[in-house]
Amino acid sequence: MRKKNKVGNKNFDYSHYTCINSTSMEVPHIILVHGLGMDRRYWYKIIPLLRESFSVITYDLRGHGKSELGDKEISWELLTDDLKNLVDELKINNFHIVGHGLGANLAMYFSYRFPKLIKSLTIISTLIYFPVEVTNQILSYRKKLSQLGSLQPLAEYLIPKIMMDTNTNDLELLKSCYSNVTVDTYFQYWEKLIPSTLTLEQVSQLMVPTLLLSGEYDPIFPPKATGIATYTIPNNHYIIIPNASNGTFLDQPMKTTECMTKFIFKDLDKTTNTDRYTSQYINELSTHLTQLVQVGVTEIKSNVIEVKLIDNFSVEINDIPITKGWNQRMAKKLFCYLLLHQTVVREQICDDLMPEKDLVTAKRDLRVYLNHLKKLVNRENMEFLQSDKEHIYLRGQITCDLVNYLNQIKDLEEKDICSDYLQFKRVLINAPKDILPGIYDEWALTLKNNLQKQLIKLAENLSSYHLERNEHLQATECLEYI
Repeated sequence: MRKKNKVGNKNFDYSHYTCINSTSMEVPHIILVHGLGMDRRYWYKIIPLLRESFSVITYDLRGHGKSELGDKEISWELLTDDLKNLVDELKINNFHIVGHGLGANLAMYFSYRFPKLIKSLTIISTLIYFPVEVTNQILSYRKKLSQLGSLQPLAEYLIPKIMMDTNTNDLELLKSCYSNVTVDTYFQYWEKLIPSTLTLEQVSQLMVPTLLLSGEYDPIFPPKATGIATYTIPNNHYIIIPNASNGTFLDQPMKTTECMTKFIFKDLDKTTNTDRYTSQYINELSTHLTQLVQVGVTEIKSNVIEVKLIDNFSVEINDIPITKGWNQRMAKKLFCYLLLHQTVVREQICDDLMPEKDLVTAKRDLRVYLNHLKKLVNRENMEFLQSDKEHIYLRGQITCDLVNYLNQIKDLEEKDICSDYLQFKRVLINAPKDILPGIYDEWALTLKNNLQKQLIKLAENLSSYHLERNEHLQATECLEYI
């Protein structure tokens, strides 16, 4: 029997759900949680397959599909409370839960808060750890695509990455999902939830049997990224779905369902023939790797320099702004130079930063400048700036907006504008108005001139691309960026 409802009690007024009872009697419930920008409709390929063994429940998250956003600020607690209210309304004592993308993170959060309700957890195509710098870059680009107040440009960018075979029906379905989500809702979810997912320590406390599914050709979260979870989630089984992208249940619905069903209904009394000592080794190795991952993430988070060289100059170390000392002893110039050259010999620095001085004097002054700069950026537990007799170099977790942008331009050298148009357009849209503000040395002016030439060439290539397609307005717009 198929039920479509809206839960209507005082605690939960916002989620529409669908409950599809199994063709068999006395079967377990399974709840499917969709990802950001989607809604419950995109599970349609696996619902008939799951229905043979489960009563299937799908629902729309707040602000998605037919569910209203409500007036409360989005949080993991709010969304997990919504699901708990739905489960209580349906009088379900326990169930299997499946999540995709951000829905998988929600499923993990729910399993952490209400472990007694969960019989098994399946997470499809997501990460358990989101590096701040990378996620900020992704967020910035997605906002650029959505700056006209619609998610459709973002949908056109993401859908070919979610599915390998974008047939007309699935393409229109996913576009429809995105069209039901406002830009504000999408980015409220992102900005409120991504930074506050479960910590690695919390993830390591998930004792529920967990199946990890990843698409073989997923360009959003490739297997080598999602596989990191196997070192953190204690009781897990990891499967890569062949010939599938991010949405494995869209590309390979039968294989995805088969993996889920076998995992859930496996004979728990059946043991493998793994040698006792091998099992002990695997358990100890897993524990050790989990500790290494957690310690590594802690160290990365606690020793980070974030530098801005586009439009303005700023430096933060572990989120604390460093505002004083940059205008003394060539600190700003020297630091910017090292950011853009990484490792350099002393003579080269002297030639580029102090061309008017003889080498002996320049080297002597450089030692003074280095000591001052080290006092600004080095910390007791991390020396970001290091040197020996010949070389000076930066090390550690250092992010710089200008370095990232220059790397994006360099990446275009090996790409084709027809197949990677959006990447070319993104670089042009994000073209900086000014770089290295306040620095007018020859090396800096050369860098600025070279960047300007690259951007002109990029704009001309994109303009030509549109002209070949008789898209004259877009061709003109490309040239306006330079």
